[in-house]
This record gives sequence, structure tokens and C-alpha cells, in this order.
Amino acid sequence: MLIFDKDLNGKYDWMDIYELLCSFSYKICKYYIYHLLTNVSNKIILYGIDNLDNFDLENCPCGLVYNHNKVTDTEINVCIMMISTKYKCRKYGYASAFINEFIAFIKNKFKKFKTINILLDSLETSVTFYEHIGFKWIITNEDINNLFSIQDKNKDNHFIMKYTIK
Repeated sequence: MLIFDKDLNGKYDWMDIYELLCSFSYKICKYYIYHLLTNVSNKIILYGIDNLDNFDLENCPCGLVYNHNKVTDTEINVCIMMISTKYKCRKYGYASAFINEFIAFIKNKFKKFKTINILLDSLETSVTFYEHIGFKWIITNEDINNLFSIQDKNKDNHFIMKYTIK
């Protein structure tokens, strides 16, 4: 079940969410996660095993931070700024279920747009996972690199992928 930041409002301190997201992956810089959480335009979605009434952060195997921006009146970009699954929860299908539910949520939320692009910055170890879901590699340009805070010195370590809903 997708758990949205608005559903967590008041239940958890934002530092609890920060610590949870940091625990998902040692490869994602904690400062980057902090920056994502302090940006008010970003939205948090967690994947919960429990229903919302019994939701516990400990039973949350996956999470992501995203934002969106309108490209034209008929096209929107949804940018997954961070997505990760707890190490002990990998290979059980949680990540696949999570990303598929997220895609369905985005498709419904932005149904007025003719084209919805979901962009993400993948670690090399996760590229084939996203390819199986339907994401494709894209050639990056300066706008996309800036969007994901990718600098020239580390751009070879980033794999920008796109899933398009038409």
C-alpha cells in the first residue's frame, strides 16, 4: 500500500522519515536525502505492508521522493529523486509492486496530460530492474543533469531512465 507524506503528517517526526530513508541504502548520500526532505516541492511516498491504521515505519520496505513539473499543457515530467528498498527486503517483490503501484498512481493523478514521463536516476546495479519494468535509458542533457544535481565530475556514475505513459 502506498503511504503518502500527507498521511504521515503528525504521526512521525520528519527525522524518523529521514532515518528510514537513510537506512534503505548506504550508497545514497545522507546529505542528499536531507536536501530532498527539506525541499517543500518534493513529495514522499512509502510502501507499507500494514494498512494505514496500523502503519509502522519498521514494516516499510520501500520509499521514494519525487516531484513534478509541467513541460507543456499536454506533457508533464515526474522525477523520482530517490527510490530505494531496504536491503533485507530485496528479492521478495516489494520493489516491483511499489514501482508498479506508483506508476498507476501517477497515471491516475496526472490523467489530464497526454504524455507523462517518469524520470529517475538509477544506480548501475539497479538498471536492469528498471528495464524489466519498462524504463529506458535516455541521453542526458544539462537540464536533466541539473534536475538530479549531477555534476560533470560524477556524471558517468548516473543512469537516467524514463518511463513514458501516453
